[in-house]
Amino acid sequence: MLPDYDVIIIGGGPGGASAGIVLSESGLKTLIADECNFPREKVCGDGLTGDSIRNLKYLGAWRDVLNAGHRMGKIEFFPFPEQSFTINAEIVTFERKVLDDILLKKALKNNVNFEQLLFTGKHEIRNALIFLEFTKKDTNEKRIISCTYAVIATGCQKLNVLKTISNGKINKPDLAAVRGYYKGDFPITHPMVYFDERLKNGYAWIFPMGRGFFNIGCGVKTKIASSINLQLLLKEFVDEINEKYGVAQGVWKEKPKGAVLSSGMKNYRHLKLKNTFFVGETIGSTYSYTGEGIGKALETGINAAHTILNFYKKKKDIGKVYRKILRKELFPRYRPYFWADKLFTSPLKNYFYRKICVSKRLQNVIAGILTERIRFEEVLSVKKLYTKLFWKR
Repeated sequence: MLPDYDVIIIGGGPGGASAGIVLSESGLKTLIADECNFPREKVCGDGLTGDSIRNLKYLGAWRDVLNAGHRMGKIEFFPFPEQSFTINAEIVTFERKVLDDILLKKALKNNVNFEQLLFTGKHEIRNALIFLEFTKKDTNEKRIISCTYAVIATGCQKLNVLKTISNGKINKPDLAAVRGYYKGDFPITHPMVYFDERLKNGYAWIFPMGRGFFNIGCGVKTKIASSINLQLLLKEFVDEINEKYGVAQGVWKEKPKGAVLSSGMKNYRHLKLKNTFFVGETIGSTYSYTGEGIGKALETGINAAHTILNFYKKKKDIGKVYRKILRKELFPRYRPYFWADKLFTSPLKNYFYRKICVSKRLQNVIAGILTERIRFEEVLSVKKLYTKLFWKR
């Protein structure tokens, strides 16, 4: 029995689209299925840094994204209201729906099809094929489509779908954020991040988007989100920024929207199916503490596609090969964010913040990690950490 498709990709966001781009010139019959038509709205911080830029260049999409975005060369962090430090790093801001549309269109240029279908989570593996159940959103008609390999890029918000796939074993999203597009007269030329005590170890941000618009938002851990009003805190933050710069109230393009995220690869171990590849937010590819997720969503999609191309029908379950690649190549990148989450939510956080504010060496280490110019192992040793924290300039 022949499959309907060689590969079915469920989800047209960065993880799914990046897999589609890599597969698009392979000759494999590929389908991208998503419940939404594109372009579609997606809550996001809208900032691209080191790993996002690198992966977009690899996919051949960087020029198109850059033309649609707003390019800057530094990020300023405020651990205290009147004290900050600056990280020199390239960052490009954009509307997320624009990025997703660029990537999907690039994937569909060649041998990739797109259908607006909702994945129910129901699946069956039979005779070396994967059978997936979908419904058509407009008619609720059920369809069973078969494939040799499946890439699941549904994100972390479809908990019922993920529980069906994982037999109930799934971690809930651990980060929550609210953001909106605001038109104001701020004299702000680079992204700013404020660590505000009212957000209980979370942070607020203001990212210039160009043409007088700013992406303004705030994020916390989900266990904190239930005890505070993020929408109200976001309003207070905007009022304080207006007062700080002495400018009149601006206007929201639309009411700020919220979303949840899953970080630290928390669902990597729970999602295992034969010849199936889970990518992006589905496995929790967002970095903990910073909430940056586009880069690793792209990278997991690229790795999934390359695994399919390199081992197509050579092994009984090449999903195992993909998971080994993630453990070896991606997991080490999460370590500094894990430790940052521990340090900067501990009672010693103000001590570490003050050290960073006055130490160019520490600022350069952070910039190197954010842009992936250096690996965490290069700075992780008792001697090196002691030198960087206590060395007198």
